[in-house]
Parts: sequence; structure tokens; C-alpha cells
Amino acid sequence: QLYSGGEEGVLVQWNLKRNIKQFFARLGAPIKNLGISSEGSCIAISTEDNHLSLLDTLKWSLAWKIENLTMSPISGLIAFANRIKLVVEPLRNDLVANGQPGHLQFFDPITDQLKKVLEIVPFNRISRTNYENMAAPIVEHFAFSTCGHKLATIDSRQLFYGQLIKQEIIYCLQFWQLDDKISSDFLLDSSIESPHEQPVNSLVFNPMKDEVVTLSRDCTFKIWVTRIKQSPFEKQLAKSYWMCLLTGKYKIGMVPRCAAFSSDGSVLGIAFDDVVTVWAENGSSKLLIGSFVNKSTLTYKKSVVRFIAFVPKTGKLLLENETSITLWNVALNSEVWTVKGQILCSSVVSTANCKDLAVDSCFMGGNIGVCYLS
Repeated sequence: QLYSGGEEGVLVQWNLKRNIKQFFARLGAPIKNLGISSEGSCIAISTEDNHLSLLDTLKWSLAWKIENLTMSPISGLIAFANRIKLVVEPLRNDLVANGQPGHLQFFDPITDQLKKVLEIVPFNRISRTNYENMAAPIVEHFAFSTCGHKLATIDSRQLFYGQLIKQEIIYCLQFWQLDDKISSDFLLDSSIESPHEQPVNSLVFNPMKDEVVTLSRDCTFKIWVTRIKQSPFEKQLAKSYWMCLLTGKYKIGMVPRCAAFSSDGSVLGIAFDDVVTVWAENGSSKLLIGSFVNKSTLTYKKSVVRFIAFVPKTGKLLLENETSITLWNVALNSEVWTVKGQILCSSVVSTANCKDLAVDSCFMGGNIGVCYLS
């Protein structure tokens, strides 16, 4: 007997004497390696998604399967490493990553186990004709609500024709609701095709209510909220859905890069290139209440703001660009201090008296650490 497997994720058993084949399908990813026991009763299967399976050839079923995080792209997916994101799920404190195309992975750092994989975009690896490349979906952005019961995702799918000739990119905004009564999994609530005319740069959840902000390269930001669709016949058929409440922009040609809400969710900060703007609620709309340019970074050239975050329980906003990190007093519309250096920030926390800050950062040269500031 001969065993083979490849890109389609199907193990094939070839009976050379009887000239027949037997298939074991749905392994979930392309097969990388096979190992057969000495007596031929078991086959170890290693797949590209970092999973290891043991197949019982007598029963033709899986004896066990070890699942791990998938942090490497499938074959042919270019420049995916820069799109990998890591988010903490608020409900169970699981680490959620988008390393597997079209999926989100939930990893428990305490038990060092992969708890589950959520399929965001269905993906058939093998359904092409000739040698045309399949379009691999990518979960570009995702964010959880504070309670952890809602999830918002932005996914993209690249369409190719012939030998890697780019034709079109399709984007989709999806909202998910946790079904904690039956399946303990996220179920699709709403799906919006082409939420923006250009790719989305960021996706942020309001910490206090069902409100999501998306930023796009089309120079606009959009506020998404929930509404109740009431059935005229039965109250039990009432269902919530997501819709765009408003579309805003700052100045012509300025692209929103990143955003952050204050702790109470009443103030929204958005970085448009090198300018940080602050918006507050004005009825059903957002009102611009201030803007700030870090003048120390404009000596030679404009430096795009890459990260902003409100310091908890204060009226201060931390921003980071290529040359420095700056603390800005929103109420006084003034700079508190600036630390120069090439630093990549990912999060910020403060002490109880809000006098000291801890910034999770990556310094130039690849050194990762925590920067304490007073």
C-alpha cells in the first residue's frame, strides 16, 4: 500500500495490487509530512496549520489530534506576517490571533492549549481550474466588546487571474454575537459588504456601549451602532442588527490611521496622518472638540501617528509616531511631555493615582519591554 497527500488536505491510500483508492478528507490544511508505524496500523499526519493527527488505518478514523496555533501563512500567501494581530478576549482572557487564513484562533495561555477556531470566511483551497491561484481570505482587523459577548471583524479576499495578476479586493465587515446558552460560540449577526470604498486601517469598539468605529484609506471614518428590527406580528421575532449611524472626515486628503475611546466611551480620538483629533457626542453625531499636532516631530518632516490611547481615568492621550511618544492633555489642548526615540507602542496602563504610566513597547533594534514614565 502507498499513502500520499498534498495541498488539498486529503490523505489517499493506494492499494497497488487491487488498483483501488481510499480517501480520508477534511484534514483542514495541506499535508506536509507522513509517518507510518512499523506494523502499518497507524499513520501520523502533519499539516500546514501546525496540527498533528494520528490515523487508525484499521478503523480508518482519527485516534487523536493535537492542535496548535497557526502563525504561518498557507503557501502562496504573500506578506501576511505584518497583518498578524493578537487580542485578549475579555470574557475568558484567551489570546485571539488571526494567523490562519479566514479564521480566528482562541488560545489559552494558562493551559497552553488551542481552545477553538472560529471560521470567519469559508475557504476552499482546491476548486480552481488549471494553475490559477486561489483567493485566500484574511481577517484584517477584529475587536471585542468590553463584556466579550460581541465581536466585530473586517476580512478581505484577493481575486487573482492567471499568474498573480491582481484584479480586485473584496472587503466585508461582520458582527458576531456570543451564543453562551447553546454552543458557547460566536454566531454571525450582521454582514456588510464593502463598508468603505478603500481598505480599512483600524477597527475599535466603544468600551461602554454597542458602537464600533472603522477608519479607512478613503479619508473617512464610520460609526456603526445596533438597532432593533421589530416584527409587526410577534414580539419574539424582534432582532437586532448593525447599521452605519454616520460618516465623518477631518480634512481633504488626510487619512485616519488609528483610533481610541476614553475609559467612559464619551470621547473618541482619531489620528489623521500627523494630526490627532478628539470627537465628542453631539446628539446622534460626533462633534470635533480639538486637534493636536506634535510640533517636535515636524522639524524635518511630517511623522504619521501610528498609535494612540487614552490614559485610564485621566484626560490625557498618549500618541506614538516614528520619532517619539507624546502625552497630550486633552482638556488643556497642550503637550505634557515628549520622549524622543523610535518606539512602537501597543498598550498603556496607569497606576491608581494616575501619576505613573506603563507603556508596552518595542524599541528600535527589536528589544521588547515595558517603559515606565512619570
